[in-house]
Amino acid sequence: MAARARKTPVIAGSLVGGRTGKATASELAEYLHKKEQTLANWRWQKKGPRFTGRGRGLLYDWADVDEWLKSLPSGGGDLDQASQSAA
Repeated sequence: MAARARKTPVIAGSLVGGRTGKATASELAEYLHKKEQTLANWRWQKKGPRFTGRGRGLLYDWADVDEWLKSLPSGGGDLDQASQSAA
């Protein structure tokens, strides 16, 4: 199977691989290797990355996701536990 080409250039220092624009909850859940329900729980608990919109119009800005990931403690901890301390 051939490797897929990158659609966007990698931005130095970016933890989201240079992604720009907005992501749906489904796209972000896939990127973070979490279930969409986990993101919904984080939203309800006021944890996790910033988001805009409601219902099907819910979006995450990749820049906000990058900022949130950088705010998490390093060391390979679990995102579920780390999101509690970063919120």
